[in-house]
Amino acid sequence: MLSFMCISVYGQKGEITGGGFGHFLGGGSLGYFPGLTQYLQSSDRLGSAYTPMRAGYTLGGGGYGFIGRLMFGGTAAFHGNAVSATDSARVWHSLGSAFFNMGYVIIDRNRWFAFPYAGVGGSGYTLKLRNTAQQQNIAFDRLRPLTAGDSEEYIHGAIAWDAGISVKYFLITESEEGSHGGMLVGIDLGCSGAYMASSRWKDANGTRMSGPGNITGLTPYVRVTLGGGGLTRKKVQE
Repeated sequence: MLSFMCISVYGQKGEITGGGFGHFLGGGSLGYFPGLTQYLQSSDRLGSAYTPMRAGYTLGGGGYGFIGRLMFGGTAAFHGNAVSATDSARVWHSLGSAFFNMGYVIIDRNRWFAFPYAGVGGSGYTLKLRNTAQQQNIAFDRLRPLTAGDSEEYIHGAIAWDAGISVKYFLITESEEGSHGGMLVGIDLGCSGAYMASSRWKDANGTRMSGPGNITGLTPYVRVTLGGGGLTRKKVQE
């Protein structure tokens, strides 16, 4: 790792002294919540035939400010999955998250730079469930089963984390002083995770209900970013 960092710094025209950027983001994601899947596959809920749709999409925005190579910022993102269907139900999952992130620029070239990032924050998980059976109840809430023909939203808050690596590219050339400003495109490759520490779910009206507890999940993603900003660099004396 030290050798890689030395190689990445070698040949750079200047050292980052400040700046910042913001962007929109969008791409594809996968949702893995094995504990919740196991809960839904019980015989008094959706049964073993239930298989969640993992492929989905992600949308959001974020930004960073620079203190030298160190970066501070935040990201807000929404993850949605396609509808899953069985003989008795239709299921849709979504996850909204916000993170405080830190990063560090490990590669800085004339028009592009790369950095790993990591952050902590919170998530809100929503499960929309519609009972399409003729007579069978679905006991997601063990105390108030979902009757035939009805639908409900089940909501839970979670502790969350986020980590990945990002590459950004300026669409214009650098100034004579070695700084950049303008439109910035990029790509993020990462994964966020969530932990639901209790079984205190709520319905769409905010009423407490009984559901699965100690649920963990992972959401790997690939995102394209589009935004703008700038970097200031201090010239290296040759």
